[in-house]
Amino acid sequence: MRKQQFLPTLVAFIALVLVMSACGGSSQTAGQVILNSATAMKQIKTAHLDMKMTENVSMTDPSSSSSGTPTSITITANGHGDEVLPDRAAISLSLGGIGSYTFAVITQGQQVYIQKRHEHWYVIDKSKLTGTTGSTLSSTTIPDFNKLLDLASKNAQVTDHGDKTLDGASLRHITVSLDKNGFEQLIQGSGQLPGLTGQSQQAVNDFFNSAQNLSATLDFWIDESTNYLHRCEMRYDIAHDLSKIATPTSQGNSTGPTGVSIKLDMTVDLSKFNDSSIKITPPANATPTDDPSVIFSGQSSTLSPTPTPGLRVYTGNGYSIGYPQGWKATPSGNEAVTFSDETTGYALTIVVFPNPNGITNASTVVNRDIESNKKAMKNPQTGTLPPTTIVGGDSWVQESISGTETSDGVSFDVQLVVISDDHPAHSANTQNFTIIYSTAKSLFATANTSYFQPMLHSFKFT
Repeated sequence: MRKQQFLPTLVAFIALVLVMSACGGSSQTAGQVILNSATAMKQIKTAHLDMKMTENVSMTDPSSSSSGTPTSITITANGHGDEVLPDRAAISLSLGGIGSYTFAVITQGQQVYIQKRHEHWYVIDKSKLTGTTGSTLSSTTIPDFNKLLDLASKNAQVTDHGDKTLDGASLRHITVSLDKNGFEQLIQGSGQLPGLTGQSQQAVNDFFNSAQNLSATLDFWIDESTNYLHRCEMRYDIAHDLSKIATPTSQGNSTGPTGVSIKLDMTVDLSKFNDSSIKITPPANATPTDDPSVIFSGQSSTLSPTPTPGLRVYTGNGYSIGYPQGWKATPSGNEAVTFSDETTGYALTIVVFPNPNGITNASTVVNRDIESNKKAMKNPQTGTLPPTTIVGGDSWVQESISGTETSDGVSFDVQLVVISDDHPAHSANTQNFTIIYSTAKSLFATANTSYFQPMLHSFKFT
């Protein structure tokens, strides 16, 4: 696994496409520029990279509305990192659109080191990540473009834009356009698909077979004085008719989306060529694992749904509660404290305020908090819960809500529960106790069973 050879191999492929296409003098000139860059890039020792990606996925599902109105999601990624020949790379990556995630990844040979949300490092063999979230993070296998030349040479169109200014530098800008066939072969040869299972490979084949419209381009910005590649941009726009691959129901009809369109724009900028100050050292304290779910879910799929034994005890204003080892307790004055796990986004907050004789009843407090969270959500939905729950020997009022929140331009689905109780009841010393626990909707069931409920069971009035 030599990540640094991806771009040189790519530009070599495009250059050979140009030569074989025999499109005239200007194309030969563009091809020679790319060939020279491929040769030069193979000789570099170090480089810095900055990456940004935006992908929009839009689906048409007639079952979701009478008109089949498309629904869409935009996925974003931003990263920066370094490469050191022959086999080391490091990148920090932020993902958004289906939740907000931050990763740091270091590759060394077949070993992939992953750190989630600036917390603990894990090390896993690349082969264990196939078909998981981590496969995207570690996809650095060298594409074998030589196998694609015969077909791709018939499906590439070249545009030589001449010299263009990019970040103050004069660079040769060349665009290569691929049709459906050429793009499919490019993706099939990227090195990511051979590791898929037979079923997944069939799904990929169906995906391409269902494509109605496709446009794809690769853009290169090359410094002719050094032959170094400074920018590579991939863009594609695909529309699919999913009815061609839908599985009929027992009644003979099909369910689910009938169409999907995908638009992607990914740019990689390269700089600091042969900078001797670039060093990459894998963390010495990384925990070895063969289970990707330990890294990406914060919990092994082989573990029983119980938290780590030995909860730490926190004593607050009129109560005590246990919270898991590794979680952070963040007090806010004498009224509130938040317990959180930054590696997973799990959080539980306790708020206490004086409420003599229960002048503000617990139901009012819960409703107020739920309405407040609704205002910060898109498409809020009320969850199904019993109206009360027992915590610390008292009956607490509870409600649940889920919806989409947006932070720093990133949208993600969350679920939260609010419970509230007045203790002791009908007394001049009554205080209101409110607990709010929340996380990403996709993780809530695991978090609730493994962490939130054990914490609530440990709660005691003092």
